[in-house]
Amino acid sequence: SQPTDLERHIPDRCWATTENVLDPDGLQRLAGNVSSRWGTPDGLLLLHGRDTKPESDGCDPWRDWKTMLAVNLTGTMIPRRVFGSVMAEAGRGSIVTVGSAYATHAPDQRLYQDGFVKPAAYSASKGGVLALTRWMAGYWARAGVRVNCISPGGIGSDSTPAEFRARFEDRVPMARMGNPADLVGAITWLLGDGSAYVTGQEIVVDG
Repeated sequence: SQPTDLERHIPDRCWATTENVLDPDGLQRLAGNVSSRWGTPDGLLLLHGRDTKPESDGCDPWRDWKTMLAVNLTGTMIPRRVFGSVMAEAGRGSIVTVGSAYATHAPDQRLYQDGFVKPAAYSASKGGVLALTRWMAGYWARAGVRVNCISPGGIGSDSTPAEFRARFEDRVPMARMGNPADLVGAITWLLGDGSAYVTGQEIVVDG
């Protein structure tokens, strides 16, 4: 594969690869490669996920349910087990999972118009991520591995429909959707030593 911009600028500190979060064997090999290059990982950010467009009568909610629980929840459990075990053996490490504001409160279905609704599978899978985060935090606390979760609110992009953005921003105190850069501060803090006595927590980043 072609090197990324980071690999070009800091080749001794950056390595890009592609793995399937649902493949334990592939992740085990990845963990071994990381350890051989740089030693025990200091941190793990599980910034992946699956969402769908809001459901209508033409959607297949059962297929979406299975896919989202597999990617969002099982896809969090497998990497944390692989990398968390390596960290626990070394007696240190920080894991950050990514939940959602919809893990702790219901979507405002008024945002989704013309018969569409935000699917239940997304909230269920992200709620599971939050519960798993707290379980991991308790399980690995004495091993020196911290586990926390950030839960973003609405993150916009160039493809976000203007009408939806307007409806959403009207319900946000800061009157705007988030962007990926808004998550960096919370992630950096949770991965770093500044949060050394913080574990099992959810930080909501929703404006």
